[in-house]
Amino acid sequence: MTLTLQTFHSTRFGTEYYECGRDHRARGARTIVLLHGLFENCTVWNGAQTGVSGSMSMVEILAREFHLVACNLIGHTASQPLPMPSSTSNEAAPSVEPSVKPSVEPSVSLQMMAEEVVALLENVQIEKAVFVGHSMGGAVAMQILRHFPEKVQGLCLFQATPFADSPSVKEARNTTIARIRNGEAREIAAALLEKILPESSQQGREHETAFLRAMLAECPPSGMIAGHEAMRDRQDTQEILNNADCPALIVLGKNDAIISIDAMLPLLKRSAATQWCVLENVAHAGMLEAPRECAAQIQAFMHLCG
Repeated sequence: MTLTLQTFHSTRFGTEYYECGRDHRARGARTIVLLHGLFENCTVWNGAQTGVSGSMSMVEILAREFHLVACNLIGHTASQPLPMPSSTSNEAAPSVEPSVKPSVEPSVSLQMMAEEVVALLENVQIEKAVFVGHSMGGAVAMQILRHFPEKVQGLCLFQATPFADSPSVKEARNTTIARIRNGEAREIAAALLEKILPESSQQGREHETAFLRAMLAECPPSGMIAGHEAMRDRQDTQEILNNADCPALIVLGKNDAIISIDAMLPLLKRSAATQWCVLENVAHAGMLEAPRECAAQIQAFMHLCG
């Protein structure tokens, strides 16, 4: 499947996106909005499988039945980079314990990302959609549910959580931000790859690993910082998820080193209305590791969303 990136210019940013699948104006057509994770871009949902003999991507499978929109979140594409934010005295150098939160506002927030996604959807005349957010994209989807609930027909946290960062994770992000400012963006991207796809998960997935490695390395340093700042400062949205008026699905990977199944279980037990599934032999990149299984879960969920 050949996908053509288009650019939507809002009042503040330029957003690259693609559309595929059914015409959303057709009777009964339903739209899925795909939101990528930290350092990724919108091709993560489709790119690795393209050109591989006998394989189909998650996008190719879902596009047979639904209208799809996938966009690059603010700062996460080399063609639309953010200005490099100035450093602050409160951001710790890698060798210093980052015990103090920066006193300045982040350059980009999850709410800003959500507002850009909604502005894009209004531009392409989509009133309501099912949002599927991977990792950071799930946090953006939760902000859309918080601020624009009328736009949400259903919500899938695709290897994502509604939790805020713990103090230790906030400090780790501050250290990471300082290292990126210090010129270590490539090393940070390589370290993230090892978390998303640990070595054991890379075996037999050389094509997917190379694709993801190149994608993470292409993220501009300013976008890396913006993503970490936005995630560091996000609020807990568990109650918003529990009280949502739309169906919800949580997709987990059994081998995920980033999202702990044990940490998610109390949330899943509290919310009887939330569907959930655990994918076998999947780390933190289900759309690349098990595209057919992921597509099947989302297809079944779409039928619950009306």
